[in-house]
Amino acid sequence: MALKHYRPKHDTILAGEQEVAIFGLTVSDISILMDAHRVAIGEMYDLFSNTAKEGGIDKRIDHVIVESVRRVPDLVAGVIALAAREPDAVEQAKSLPFTTQVDALVKVFTLTFDEVGGLGNFSAVLQRALQGIAASPRQAPNDGQSSLPGMQ
Repeated sequence: MALKHYRPKHDTILAGEQEVAIFGLTVSDISILMDAHRVAIGEMYDLFSNTAKEGGIDKRIDHVIVESVRRVPDLVAGVIALAAREPDAVEQAKSLPFTTQVDALVKVFTLTFDEVGGLGNFSAVLQRALQGIAASPRQAPNDGQSSLPGMQ
């Protein structure tokens, strides 16, 4: 299959009487969230780390999701809006009932991390990748010009 034919998997949540499509997060989505919610992401990193030490994230994902909704509701709303491909709908995402937000997060986490074997495995993959990057020789800074067509 050619990349141009790729269509990401999605699921739906019920928002009132309407179904809303939910997709996994992309690198761009995560970058947007990191820029907008640095402190909250730091808090979530601590929660994920502590949960991993207590028996694994994949086994306690329900705890992580409920704590996320409780501790960082603005981040949660941002995740849901981006996963719905409606980045301007953060206020609407905030107004969803608790159970709908939890359902959305479960589906977002599943769609985002299942292809790499779950959130716990993703952490290990990411750590190995970062170690590889740190060990590689440094290159000259990019001058902003991409060698890919259309990527200037």
